[in-house]
Amino acid sequence: MKTGNDVLTAVREQMSSGHFDRAAQICRQQLASSPSDVPMLALLTLVCERTGDMGQAREVASRWVEAAPLDAHAHYRLAMIEQRLQNYGAAMQRLAYAVDFAGSDEHVARAADEARVALDAVQLQQIIALRDVDYEFEVWLRLAPEQALNQRGFSLSDDALRHFILASEHSKAEYGPHPPRPS
Repeated sequence: MKTGNDVLTAVREQMSSGHFDRAAQICRQQLASSPSDVPMLALLTLVCERTGDMGQAREVASRWVEAAPLDAHAHYRLAMIEQRLQNYGAAMQRLAYAVDFAGSDEHVARAADEARVALDAVQLQQIIALRDVDYEFEVWLRLAPEQALNQRGFSLSDDALRHFILASEHSKAEYGPHPPRPS
């Protein structure tokens, strides 16, 4: 009978050989008998990500978080999956948990902070692009920026939101609450 370490080694060997379906099969067999096996959930999450099955990766990573709710790395991985699926609110929430639970693991805390900054940058580009083509959204950004962003599914970090609102206030002061209508 194989030990837990033997199974982990077998999965890693399959992955390093590029046999991701075999690696996933081994993980699933192990999880059938031990559904809360955190190392196996982590590996299956990685296998699903590598194969591009982000829906399955999200499901497995959610099980990982459920099995280890204080595991910063589990929250970080789930955040990265949510970001790839463009679920920005969920990604930001998971990144906040990753930072909160990182404790002395500076690597995870730093990676989560960097991911928040990158996610803010991506969202700000999308907000600006949308603002440039959607006059109603532009008006709402000036009148009630936080509500306008939430309504469109954006979720900026507290720092980015604060800077965005300050920029909106400056814009209102300079141009008034309603921007000129495009011609």
